[in-house]
Amino acid sequence: MRQQRLLPVCVFLALAPSARADFKDTYRKALEAVDRKRWPEVAQLMREAISQNPREGEKVKLYGLRFETYLPHFHLGVALSETGDCAGALRAFEVSEGQGAVRGAPVYAQLLDAKSACQKLAGPATPPPTLPSPPPTTAPRPTPTLPPTPAPTPTPTTAPVPTPSPTAMPTATPRSPPPPSASPTPASQRPGPPPPELVRAAEAYFGGRYDEAAALLDRITGLSGRPAAQAHLLRAAARFALFRIGGEQDATLRQRILDDVAACRRVDPALAPDPEAFPPPFADLFRGAR
Repeated sequence: MRQQRLLPVCVFLALAPSARADFKDTYRKALEAVDRKRWPEVAQLMREAISQNPREGEKVKLYGLRFETYLPHFHLGVALSETGDCAGALRAFEVSEGQGAVRGAPVYAQLLDAKSACQKLAGPATPPPTLPSPPPTTAPRPTPTLPPTPAPTPTPTTAPVPTPSPTAMPTATPRSPPPPSASPTPASQRPGPPPPELVRAAEAYFGGRYDEAAALLDRITGLSGRPAAQAHLLRAAARFALFRIGGEQDATLRQRILDDVAACRRVDPALAPDPEAFPPPFADLFRGAR
């Protein structure tokens, strides 16, 4: 049953209906701009997401099984600090910290570092004016008046419930047997479970363990048909993630990605990365590869 539940992962079907034209779509686009360090675009999109939903903390699905915590105020603060607007960045960080979700996120250390750097640039804050203490009150406190104790309410007497006579019980009407169900599909015509090695590789990839996914797929042998094409596609996606993490500088790794894409198309020309399961830059590379 567990492998059957993971079958949509391996065939790369949509895992859930995506929201349209709402803060989640805006937040996904903003995070793509964060990956590309396009800070003015990040600030614009994060402000748009905040106008649609200002409350941080919700989990937002990016693609596949990857989720990110919704932290638009935090990312707005980072974008503003990167563009030199320390005053705006500090205001955004203050809102994010005040809502509390960022305090339990891994990026909280980044917020503290950026906040500290901005505070040094902005200089010491002006302390608020000291207000005089109010004079002590010497008037005696009024004695509270207790309400009168209500009289006890008499307990009503419960009338006995009459027991029905056995002859008054209705006679059950015999039910007709259910119609025969349609004959099940023969086992030989049902698709079998995906290979366990492919399932483990998919779990590693969608869990963000790209090195492990690529290594597992390197060791898989003997696949044919759609599972073989899926293995090539998944390995291309894992290598593409490693290529992006490494700064897109490894030409050998990029060529291996293109080799996997070509092998996937040779085995199954109809297979393509599902936009609900893979990041858009990988889908663009897959479509543009020759």
